[in-house]
Amino acid sequence: MKVGDLIKRTDYTVFDEKTGKYIEDGVSQLGFVLKPPRNAKVLVLHNGEQVEWTAWQCEIVGEVSESR
Repeated sequence: MKVGDLIKRTDYTVFDEKTGKYIEDGVSQLGFVLKPPRNAKVLVLHNGEQVEWTAWQCEIVGEVSESR
């Protein structure tokens, strides 16, 4: 996982106000890596904000090519 990669995670803590229950399958979230993982956390740009995600819960869905 490197800066610029597109990663995905699933948030299982999303609460549905209408049903009063948690969304069983969670909600997928996409973000761009801003800083490489450190201490199991990765800094991500998600919905215009910088947030920390737990690195081992993420999967890379698009890699930045290393052109020189």
